[in-house]
Amino acid sequence: MAQRRRRQPLVLLEKERLAEINEELRISGFSSAKWLELGLSLGLSLQTLKTIETDYGRAGASRCLMECLEKWLSRADNVTGPLSWITLADGLCRIGETSSAEMISKLSDPASGVFQRYSVRLSAVSISEESVDLLCRERLISNETRTGVESVGGFLLGDTLREIRTSITEDHNKLRALGDILLKSDEAKTIGQDILKECGMMIV
Repeated sequence: MAQRRRRQPLVLLEKERLAEINEELRISGFSSAKWLELGLSLGLSLQTLKTIETDYGRAGASRCLMECLEKWLSRADNVTGPLSWITLADGLCRIGETSSAEMISKLSDPASGVFQRYSVRLSAVSISEESVDLLCRERLISNETRTGVESVGGFLLGDTLREIRTSITEDHNKLRALGDILLKSDEAKTIGQDILKECGMMIV
């Protein structure tokens, strides 16, 4: 009898990912000037948002957006519902930011979710030159990115991790390819094993 596969859990967000969330909003084209509308859409009270404006308005809209997101991630005003990319995308849709919402919603992709769970661990290890070359050969990263990774001693950092995640979102088979590649690096071997284990349970 075939083993039943479990569904992937929702990609939940935490305060520790505040900078990442803010950066993804920036990349999506969302204007920080609409931080107040987004806050209301996510369930924050007008009073909370007015306090943010009073305390941080002079620092600019970008700072207000960061504080707004921090309040949301802290469940201020008894915010309900999951703290997830989908919830954030829905909030963007409600204020007419459909293009940004579409980009943000892609981060909830199941294969992307698996990768996101291991990205912090992955950023802390150095992978071998062979593994870097294989990442490029499997089109998880570009030639230009490969040069950058090699220049920092094989560490996979911010933009590189984002490029890998995008490749995985577009082609779920690349998540397994990544796991296989990581097995070839001593420091990343256990991460590769864990990713491959999740690949075996994932419904795509």
